[in-house]
Amino acid sequence: MSDRYYRLVTFVINICPKPLRGLFISKAKQDKNTQYTTLKDYLVFRKQDIDTLKSRNKISTDQCDHIFPSDGIVDIQTWDITLLSALLRGLFKTELDCSEIRCIDEITTTRNDLQHISGTECIEAEQFDLLWENLKRAVLKLAECAGAPEKSSIEEEIKKSLTENMPNLGDVLRTWHKVLYIQLSLQNKKLEEELKKQSSKIRNVGATSAKSKTILLKASRKTQGRSV
Repeated sequence: MSDRYYRLVTFVINICPKPLRGLFISKAKQDKNTQYTTLKDYLVFRKQDIDTLKSRNKISTDQCDHIFPSDGIVDIQTWDITLLSALLRGLFKTELDCSEIRCIDEITTTRNDLQHISGTECIEAEQFDLLWENLKRAVLKLAECAGAPEKSSIEEEIKKSLTENMPNLGDVLRTWHKVLYIQLSLQNKKLEEELKKQSSKIRNVGATSAKSKTILLKASRKTQGRSV
C-alpha cells in the first residue's frame, strides 16, 4: 500500500475529531457550575477560561474565531483535534478520567509522529499497522466514554477508510497543512515569549551587576588623609 501516510492523515483529520467533539459536549453538559442549554451559551460562560488559554498560547486567534465566530453561529464540526484537545485539557482538566486522557494523548502523539515523518513514502507496513491500531483504539474508546450514538458508524468509517479510495484527499491535505501552520504559530509565540523573558532576566542581571560594581568601587576607594 503506497498511500499509507495519506490514509493515516485522513484518519486524523476526518475521524479523530468526531469522538473528541462528542466528549466535549458530554463534559459541558456534566458541568455542575452551570445549566447547559446550548453550546454557544456554554462557551460564553467559559469565555474567561478560554481567554486564559489564548493568553498562554494554548489556542490561537484563528482557533478562537471557530469558538466565537463573528456571525455568532458556533459550529463544533469545524473544530479539529488540535483545538479540541486544547479545550478538553484546558476546560475539563479535573473532569477527564485516566482513560480519556490516555486516548487524547494517543491521538495527539500519533498526529505529531505523522508531522515529523521525513517523507510520505517512509511508512513501512508494520509502522502503519501500529499507528492505525493506536488511532482506532483511542477513537473507539473515546466514543464509548462520550456515549456517542455514532460509535457503530465510526467503526464502519474506519473500516472503509482502510481500503476504499480517498475522494476528499485534497480537502484533507489542506486542513492538515492548516493545522501544521497553527501549531507552528503557537510554538513560535511561546518561543518569542520565552526569549523576552530571558532578555528581561539578562537586562536585570546586567543592571544588578553594574550596581554591585559601583557599590564595590565605593567601598574599596581609599580615603585621603588630612594634610598637616
